[in-house]
Amino acid sequence: MNYKLKLFSLVFILILYFSCKNSKNHNSETAKTDIINSNISPLPELDLKYSVYKINPNLDTFIVSNRGTIIEIPKNAFLDNEGNPIKNTVQIKYREFTNVLEIYFAGISMECDSADKSVVFETSGMIDFNATSENLPVFPNPENKINVNMISFDKSSDMNIYAFDINSKKWKYIGKDKITQKNYDDELSKLPNIPPAPKKAGKNSFSVEDDTKKFPELSVYKNILFDPVDGKDCGFSGTEIQIKALSGGKYEVKFIFDAYGVRQEQICICYLAFKEGVDYDNAFKIYQKKYEKLIKKRKLEEEKLNKEWEKYYEIRKKYEDAGLLDYFMKKEIDKMKKSDKIVRTFQIQGFGLTNIDRPLKVKGSSNLIASFMDYDGDKLELNNIMIAVKGKNMMYKCDKNVVFEPSNDNVMWAITSDNRIAWFGTDDFKKISQTSGNYAFIMKVYNKKVESYEDVFKLFFLN
Repeated sequence: MNYKLKLFSLVFILILYFSCKNSKNHNSETAKTDIINSNISPLPELDLKYSVYKINPNLDTFIVSNRGTIIEIPKNAFLDNEGNPIKNTVQIKYREFTNVLEIYFAGISMECDSADKSVVFETSGMIDFNATSENLPVFPNPENKINVNMISFDKSSDMNIYAFDINSKKWKYIGKDKITQKNYDDELSKLPNIPPAPKKAGKNSFSVEDDTKKFPELSVYKNILFDPVDGKDCGFSGTEIQIKALSGGKYEVKFIFDAYGVRQEQICICYLAFKEGVDYDNAFKIYQKKYEKLIKKRKLEEEKLNKEWEKYYEIRKKYEDAGLLDYFMKKEIDKMKKSDKIVRTFQIQGFGLTNIDRPLKVKGSSNLIASFMDYDGDKLELNNIMIAVKGKNMMYKCDKNVVFEPSNDNVMWAITSDNRIAWFGTDDFKKISQTSGNYAFIMKVYNKKVESYEDVFKLFFLN
């Protein structure tokens, strides 16, 4: 797989900010949202399903989610209700939300608990992590915390991490995340280095011999050939031959010849090579035995790395094909190399919902008193009306008053009274010439069964 040519995937992390009024003193305040149970979500059939993993809690474990997130679970990361380490199999139920559409269809509000109702949260994604053992809940061990490495399209350092407290029904500040930008080739180069395997002799391979008996150090290269890296003919008979080992399994072979006081040199950069047959077979067996552990370690780490990046590229391409990245992606991310990805790392302090976000004030110079109808002129009764703004992974509620900024690229969607999806696209918003008063929004309505999120993405952003 050529990782340089593929595109990287999207992962957003939902961050709920501790206070919509004050961006400081976060240790003393919390943010509150209304978490709607998924069985009353706008369209429950689109609520994200959990992935289930069964692990041995006595071993260090890593999980690569179906979206490329890396979850690092140290041994003894789970406790029972008496604080004892869990020894039996742990079942993990996990899902992650990468954008506001998925959060919307899960029934999770992004409104900020503030006197100013126009403040909402911008998200970089959210995870839902739960664990049980033998059908009983388990709890995180504060001494052996679980690390989450989520892919993001946001480099902002002003995000905070929150965990949802099911008792208080509030999001509690738990700290900051670490932001890194990774590149596949760089990560690959950091894997354990293995000397190249023995090569079979080519047409320009050569041996070295010491007829003078003055250079005993050359005797170790008996039955060994040197194969020029560039494949070209190299070397000549001389008064001295010097051999120096280089990095990467390469060798420098220097031929020296003195003629009438004039010193001549030629340097060949070579790999070690062996004649096909017994010499090569023996050399390869020695190589395998010598580097067996290192080869195995390298293979496992490379497989892990490739698995991470394959899923990353896969989800990235899926979102890009649906038009979602073009809508929600930050402008500064568009300048990144396609082989790069942004990763936000944080620790789970409590099971359930953990997220990263910041509050944004909804601004709009247009405030229309809305009625809704379809293209046949029939009146629509809509529920859960939301507007999203291009370049921001956020959404905000509307009712009879639709507030928006005409200079933005806006998309509005809702659910009809008979559970169909209705939407009003960016091009539709651009056609609105008034900024106040009554306005009839003519909504597109999808009359077919929605099969996947990809269907929804394409409806909203490609139509």
